Amino acid sequence: MPILGPLLSNRLGVLMKSAFCLSLLFLLAPIAGLAQLSFNQSTYSLSDHGLGNTTGDFNHDGLPDVAVGEGNSVAVFLATGPGTYGTRADYDTGASANFISAADIDGDGALDLIIGHLDARFLTVLLNNGDGTFRSGTNLLLGGNSNGFALADFNGDGFVDVVATACASASSGCTVNVFLNNGDATFGTNIRLASSDNRVSAPVAIDFNRDGFVDVAVAASTPTRGLVYFGDGTGNFPGITSLGISNPIPLQAVEAPTSLTAGDFDGDTTPDLAILSGYVCGSACGHSNAHIFISNADQTFTEVSTVPVWTTGGGGQLIASDFNGDMVQDLLFWNGVHFGGGNSFWLGNGDGSFSPATSNLNGADISQFTASDLDLDSRHDLVMTTSTNSLVLVALNSGGTTNCPASGGDPTGPVAIVCGPQDGDVVAADTPFTVQAGGRSPAGIMRMELWVDGDKQFEIWNDQLNHDLVLSPGTHQVAVVAVDRYTGFGTTSLTITAQ
Repeated sequence: MPILGPLLSNRLGVLMKSAFCLSLLFLLAPIAGLAQLSFNQSTYSLSDHGLGNTTGDFNHDGLPDVAVGEGNSVAVFLATGPGTYGTRADYDTGASANFISAADIDGDGALDLIIGHLDARFLTVLLNNGDGTFRSGTNLLLGGNSNGFALADFNGDGFVDVVATACASASSGCTVNVFLNNGDATFGTNIRLASSDNRVSAPVAIDFNRDGFVDVAVAASTPTRGLVYFGDGTGNFPGITSLGISNPIPLQAVEAPTSLTAGDFDGDTTPDLAILSGYVCGSACGHSNAHIFISNADQTFTEVSTVPVWTTGGGGQLIASDFNGDMVQDLLFWNGVHFGGGNSFWLGNGDGSFSPATSNLNGADISQFTASDLDLDSRHDLVMTTSTNSLVLVALNSGGTTNCPASGGDPTGPVAIVCGPQDGDVVAADTPFTVQAGGRSPAGIMRMELWVDGDKQFEIWNDQLNHDLVLSPGTHQVAVVAVDRYTGFGTTSLTITAQ
């Protein structure tokens, strides 16, 4: 859950509370002319207030499961069907489970759980027994209280490593460190990327300059800015780019904590950045903007738009996902404070700009959103937890456009499912036809690729692909590749004749 900066006097908070209530009524009412997203919602009980959450196929049955932080433990809900879940199993984490990620860190083919805590100087490791049950692993010690982490293979050895932000306090003394996996679910080499007297956000890890090596980005405060560290494939990060952000702070306000997310916002197949800035001026007073930086694929970025994601409080979180099924990355913002919190959707236009959308998802005090195709219908769904109740909300997308449901195939690894054309089909030469495909893996798919006769023709940072292809006369080998979020890929090949 986001930790907001110091608030102003109680008197200002009381004055702003009534104004916020009026603003909230306006924000929750349908707005004519805006696109609307719709979700079918169900809830599952927890033993404590909801904190972090994540998804993944923990028991290799081909269905995404859910893990949720509930106080000082994690609740694991195994799927009983597409988008439905059974009785939870609880696992102790030793401290509040604020951040959760799922990845195979010991190389046995099953997803493990890594948990971060705002109030402890370690990451908890829970190792999968191979059937969706978990046992305690060796915790990863940090130099400060966890403020978030990301997972990736930074040195190309096939094992998932960790980059973590650790802070001496909620607002200062932060470092960013990379811990390389020893190959046995323990972590050795500690490579420090950044050290700051001020707050540094949770990191993201992705290849921003398309050199084949994973990079790391964080957002820092005082002043608000982005920091991108470019990896060289050995676990070292020799290049750094700083992204300046205009974030004017009004009188009697303070800078809000910042955060960031990554996604391909302009469709050029290179990941971009959305960095949050804003200010706080009371318990329900503030403002938040998402600054969209498009990667130039050369260790530089260009800011192309500013999205006013929230107007009743400062601070919050962003995630990027395709919520309406148009193959363009959208943004979901949320703010977790009691009076000024809520969420807003912004649909990507494909050029780095965004348009507001409404949804039937309401609520403040939001701890975490996670986007994933839970029911395997090709649409991206949501898991939501809040800090004020003992429930987890599963919101199945019912309004987005469907493409290619990624069900079937080997449940133990990445698979590419092609819905059309079929193997052996004959198409008209020199005439466009559509390739529809979807990808699935236990940890999730990062991107889809389309190859013809050994040459890559197209890729998209999504778990769905819908692309028009033109073939010259003759017989061709068409391959769809689904690339896993961390390691590995799945391929489906077709023989297509054009005549």
